[in-house]
Amino acid sequence: KRGSDELETSFNLAKGANFRLSMNTTKGGLQMEYGSSKIPMYPVLKGMGLQDTDIAKYWGKDLVARNRDLYQRASDTAVSKLYEKIVPKAEQTASSNKEEKTQAILRAYDSTELDPNTTKATLKKSFSKVTPESLLVASRKLLHVFRGEEEEDQRDSLEYQKVVGPEDIFKERLQLRARELQWKIRNKLDLSPNVNISKVMPSTSTSNELKRFLSTAQLASLPSQINPVEILDSSLAVTRLGEGGISSDRAVPVTARKLHSSMLGILDPFRTPESGNIGIEQRFTLAAKRDDEGNLYSTMLDAKTGKEVNVLAGDISRKVVAFPNQKTKTGNVDAMVRGKVGKVTPEEVDFVIKHSTHMNTVNTNLVPLLDSTQGNRVVMGAKMVGQAMPLLYREKPLVQS
Repeated sequence: KRGSDELETSFNLAKGANFRLSMNTTKGGLQMEYGSSKIPMYPVLKGMGLQDTDIAKYWGKDLVARNRDLYQRASDTAVSKLYEKIVPKAEQTASSNKEEKTQAILRAYDSTELDPNTTKATLKKSFSKVTPESLLVASRKLLHVFRGEEEEDQRDSLEYQKVVGPEDIFKERLQLRARELQWKIRNKLDLSPNVNISKVMPSTSTSNELKRFLSTAQLASLPSQINPVEILDSSLAVTRLGEGGISSDRAVPVTARKLHSSMLGILDPFRTPESGNIGIEQRFTLAAKRDDEGNLYSTMLDAKTGKEVNVLAGDISRKVVAFPNQKTKTGNVDAMVRGKVGKVTPEEVDFVIKHSTHMNTVNTNLVPLLDSTQGNRVVMGAKMVGQAMPLLYREKPLVQS
């Protein structure tokens, strides 16, 4: 939902130009948005070979008729506009007619990439690329949310996000330079009478790139190393800003700063700065894990078997997760019930958080009397733990929590 209360469907592509679907709520016109350009959907779908009866299965007869009346004259203009937006300029020909442009659009969409898991969760059907059907299913979801028949998706859920580490960014930088490196190596191989790997491919080809990454990357930072806790804290840092993330703190939406149920056991809700980056810069918990694809998990106990399992961020929001330090076999159990805090019977519990420390990071766990402390004071206390100067002749505190 936008600030204007209008709804949008975002297509965030792994390959291809991102775009959105939106609806003119006063006239009922459905549109595709590429940047600031708004392109009517109906003539584009018709150009792709769909009939009114096909579109009506997703929109309904009345809405199809309304869009037909609104955009019937814009048929050629809409196709041409989309053609110019998604077909590379090198492949655009001046003599292209409407049918050729439509075929070029279909080829461009055929080379896009979508996450099948995300589309399965949001649209109830997996799509690996943009297709006429994916556009229709997404627009139907938009209509259902507008009518109150479905809830809007939680776009800031960790289910729809991936974590990228320094090794991933460095790898991507090398891949961007791959063509240049290949050209240099081939050149040296052609010119060298005696092939010597150390000369043909010197270590500087990668080490110089690594040095540039460490010295110029937005995400590169030097830990102050005040104490061991601060060193550990730095290694668990995660941010939404920088390479692969949001370009500027001014572009951060308010919703991105809020807590989400999918963060339980993955991101520490307290370890965040009190500055303008609150909710943007955070820390992983002691139970957080990620796989090679960047998907996030939390280590929990299976309520049925009692064994440790890695629970995917998306499942944390969809399942019943019991909080620690309570009996989970009798009586009512305090839990996160499909994204909301509530009470359930023991039979309903899917997973149990193994220990209370697994919900936070090192700093937060060192704040005394954590359960009885106001949230904003915990934020401040977690930061102060990392700032504490270590003592040479330290003593065990007289009072411990």
